[in-house]
Amino acid sequence: EPAVIGRPQEGVDLETMSNRSSTNYNGYSQCVVCLDKPGCMVLLPCAHGSVCEECATRIAQNRASGGAHCPHCRSGIETLVKLHQVAGDLARGVEVRIAIARA
Repeated sequence: EPAVIGRPQEGVDLETMSNRSSTNYNGYSQCVVCLDKPGCMVLLPCAHGSVCEECATRIAQNRASGGAHCPHCRSGIETLVKLHQVAGDLARGVEVRIAIARA
């Protein structure tokens, strides 16, 4: 069952975020970390996205910096969601089950 993610914070627009880059990969912008692969992942609870699955997994499992933190806002990551569809204010995706490093 896909998760439905609404707009969690004022000023966060997943549709705009997924269309930010001039390089587009099947509807997703390039990863903001490696600048190479499609950014199909969203980090929760901050809802920052445009991160590829490989980079999101590496960030979530990073214990060196005191736990998993969003590369954009440095807030703690609790969940990763892989997007399958973005339409207007809603995005559909599936929670990715991985061990997330905690401080």
